[in-house]
Amino acid sequence: MYNADYIIIGGNGLVGKSIVDKLRANKYDVISIDIDNYKDCIGKKAKVLINANGNTYRFRANNEPHWDFNCSVQSVLNTFKDFNCELYVYVSTVDVYNDLSSPSNNTEKAIIDPTTLDYYGFHKWLSERLVQKYCSKSIILRLGSVLGENLKKGPIYDLLNNNPLHMSYDSKLTFIDINIISSVLLGLLKMKEYNQIYNVTGKGYVELNYLKDKYSLKSPVDESSSNKIYQYNINNQKIDSLFGLLTSIEIAENFIQNNNYIIN
Repeated sequence: MYNADYIIIGGNGLVGKSIVDKLRANKYDVISIDIDNYKDCIGKKAKVLINANGNTYRFRANNEPHWDFNCSVQSVLNTFKDFNCELYVYVSTVDVYNDLSSPSNNTEKAIIDPTTLDYYGFHKWLSERLVQKYCSKSIILRLGSVLGENLKKGPIYDLLNNNPLHMSYDSKLTFIDINIISSVLLGLLKMKEYNQIYNVTGKGYVELNYLKDKYSLKSPVDESSSNKIYQYNINNQKIDSLFGLLTSIEIAENFIQNNNYIIN
């Protein structure tokens, strides 16, 4: 007997809360789990478990790999014994790819060499393999940089708040919005296409110089990060063929132009 239709791990996080709200708006029974109620919920059973938990701070992950392992790998392993579900959805990242800049090399079928990944990407990649090994039915979502209400970090957050930018303005990034993520996920669940991986992010990329110039953003670049140039251009043809996604530029601009998201 099920305790709910869905269990959401990380239900108070940026992505998790959007999924919880979307499911409840569609009249589903949802158990939202975070650090405060995790122990009380151990043993719960649902048709679908969505794990939107884990560390999202890449800088800290690469400086404290043992901490990140516990947050992003051990925590996933724990969910297999702590909860029961028929379908396991794992929210991962496009940072699992060796080549982030060439769409021909970062399709969902790309062969990944984990030995060359940084700790952040490696731990997400490892958790994906655990999900595939332990769960008979799974869906893995590899997300780009996430934007949405209550955003608390990242280059767009820093630009809008005049915080020091921890990368060069020459960086080219891929973005996705929390509302798109939750809508795409509900669509995939209805399709019942299990044991699949999907790159869920906007088409192409947006250069930070473009956003800086168009919106007169004046965040300084952290001195130690002036030569740090990120180059993302992720292949999203698989998910785009199913739902049709916006470009990364459109997603970033929609976010910036929405006054509800700008923090002064």
